[in-house]
Amino acid sequence: MKKLITGILVIAFLSGGVWFSFALVSRSVEKGEIRLKTEERFGKIFGAKVSIGKIRLKFLRRLAFSDFEFNKGYLTPGLAITGVEKIVFGYGWNSLINRNFKMPKNVLLQTPNFSLEAFDLSQILYHWNFFQFAGNVSFAVRIDNGSVFWAQKATGEKNGLEHLDGIVNKKNANEVYLRFTGDLAGRFKGRISWEGKVFPKTKMADLIVRLNDVQCASSDVSIFHDLNGMLHIKDSTLIIDELKFSVSSIPFILRGRIEGFSGSDPKFHLEVKELSKFPGGEMSLALDGDLKEGKVWGAFLGFDATFPFRGDFSKNASGLNLTNLKIGNTMEADCEFQFADWMTHLKLIRGKERYNVRFALKNFRVGMDITADHLQLYDFDVVTSCHIDLKPKSDPWNFGNYQFEASLSTDYFVFDYAPLADFKGTFVVSSEGIRHVDLSWGKGYNAVGEIIFGKPPLVALDIKASKIVLSEVTKFGFHTLPENLTGMMDAKISIRGQAQQPEVSGYISVDSGSVKNLTYDNLLLNFYGNRHYLKLKDSKITRRSRAYFVKGDIDFSSKNIFSGVEVISENHLPVWSGRNMGMEAPGSPSQPVHDKQIAQIERSF
Repeated sequence: MKKLITGILVIAFLSGGVWFSFALVSRSVEKGEIRLKTEERFGKIFGAKVSIGKIRLKFLRRLAFSDFEFNKGYLTPGLAITGVEKIVFGYGWNSLINRNFKMPKNVLLQTPNFSLEAFDLSQILYHWNFFQFAGNVSFAVRIDNGSVFWAQKATGEKNGLEHLDGIVNKKNANEVYLRFTGDLAGRFKGRISWEGKVFPKTKMADLIVRLNDVQCASSDVSIFHDLNGMLHIKDSTLIIDELKFSVSSIPFILRGRIEGFSGSDPKFHLEVKELSKFPGGEMSLALDGDLKEGKVWGAFLGFDATFPFRGDFSKNASGLNLTNLKIGNTMEADCEFQFADWMTHLKLIRGKERYNVRFALKNFRVGMDITADHLQLYDFDVVTSCHIDLKPKSDPWNFGNYQFEASLSTDYFVFDYAPLADFKGTFVVSSEGIRHVDLSWGKGYNAVGEIIFGKPPLVALDIKASKIVLSEVTKFGFHTLPENLTGMMDAKISIRGQAQQPEVSGYISVDSGSVKNLTYDNLLLNFYGNRHYLKLKDSKITRRSRAYFVKGDIDFSSKNIFSGVEVISENHLPVWSGRNMGMEAPGSPSQPVHDKQIAQIERSF
C-alpha cells in the first residue's frame, strides 16, 4: 500500500510540474512576452520582417504561429519564401523551464511556398541563412507539403516542385544533412528525391539524386518520357551514373560527368546511346566540352560509320550555339538550339552540298531546306533547292516502329541533268527505308514505289507519264532531243534492283507524232536494260495502217543515244537509221536532222 501511495504522489507531482510549466509558458505566450523575440528570431532565420497573429503552445515543447504577415524572405540567396500556412518552433526542455526562446532546436514549415529567383547551386547548398545564425548549435528546418517554382527567362514558363517534404538538419558548424522528395510540376511530371550531406565551410557535398518516371507534361513536348536514373553530386562534379529515357518512344541511355556544373564554365564528358537497335546499326554520341575555352569535340556513331567532330561552343539566355564545326574531313557545320521553342537549326556544308535543317524537338518535327549542287545520290547527279517536312507517324511510332511522314516541295530540281519542273511529293521514312513514295512533276509525270535501306540498298519505282506534249520536251537527261518533235506520249518505266545499278524496263507510246518532216500515227517502244543502256524489243511504228519494226538499242553513254536504233520494213529492209540524229551534250550546238534523211524516210512510206 505504501508503494502504491508513493507512486500516486510521484505521478501527481510530475503532473503538477507539467501543468505548472504548461500554465507558466501559456501565460507568457498569452501575454505576448515572447512575441517580439520570436518575430525577431524568425526574421533573422528567414530574412523577413514578420508580424505574428496567433501563438499557441503545442505539446509543451512547441510553439505554433499562424495568422501572420511578413515581407518576402529568403532561406538562401535566390530562394525566396513567399507564403506559409503555419510555422511551428520546437524547443528543448531547458528552453521551456528557463523560458529562453532565443533559439529553437527545429522549425516546421507547413505548406510553405518558395520562389527560386536565381539558380546558384553553391548558394542553395552552402548558404542557408540559419547556418550562420545557429552557429555551432544543431538546428533543423523541416518542410511539410511545400512548393517551389521558378520562371524560365526565355519564355516566362513556370516549372517547379509540389508536395515537397524534407529536412535540412545542421548537425554542427560544418555538416548539414539534407533529405527531400517532391513531385515535378510544369513542363515535366514525375518524382524526384535527393539525400546526402553538405559541408558549408569547405564547400563540399555528397548527394544522391534519384529521378523516377519523369515525363513531359506539356502536350507539345510529350515525346520525352520514361526518364529514370540516378545522379551523384560529389563536391563540384555531377556524375551521371545512368539515366534511361525515351524520346518519342526511342529508348536512350545517358552516362557521363560534368565538372564545375554549378558554375558558368563547366567541363563535361557525356555519352548517349540509342537502345532500340535500328536496322541501320548502333547509334551513339560521345561529347566532350570545355566551356571556359568554348570548345567541344567528340564523335557520332551511326549508319555503320563514325563521324568525329570538333568546334566552338557558346551559350546565352536564349540558347546554345555550336559554330565552326568540322565533321570528319569533308563537312563543316553550324548549329543553334533555342530554349524558347526547343528548335535546333543546323547548317551543313559538304563540298557543293548545302543543308539547312530546322528540327523542332517539342513535337519531333523536322523541317529541312536543302540546296545541293551536284549531289551524288546512288550514283545519280542531283541539283536542287528543296524543302522537306517530317512528321512522326503516331500509330506505328507508339509500338516502336519509328516512321516519319514526309512532304517534299522544290524551287528547282535537276535529276541526272534533266530539269523536273514543280517536283514535289510525299513518302514515309523509317530506319528500314523510304516507302509509299508518291512524286509528281511537270504536266503528267508521276513516280511511286520504295527504297529499302541495306547492303546494298534496293529500289522499286514505277514512273508513269500521261498525255505528255512532246513539243514541250527538249532534252532527255543531258541529251538534246530532235527538233520539231511532236505527238502525245504515254509511258511507264519500272526500276528494280540495287539502287546504284537497277534494272530498267517499260514502254513509251506516242500518238500522232512527228519529227521534222516525218509523221506517224503511233510509235511503241518496249525496252529493258539499265540506266546506261536499253535494249529494244517488240517495238514498232505505224503510219497509214502500215507497220514498221523498230530495232536496236539506246546507249546513254553516247552523244547520240539513238545511233543504234533503226526502222525496218516487214521484209526486214532498212528504211531509217538514228545514226545521224545529231543529238549533243549540253553546251554543244544542236545539229538538225538532215533534209535528205527526212525525204528518204518519207519515200519509204
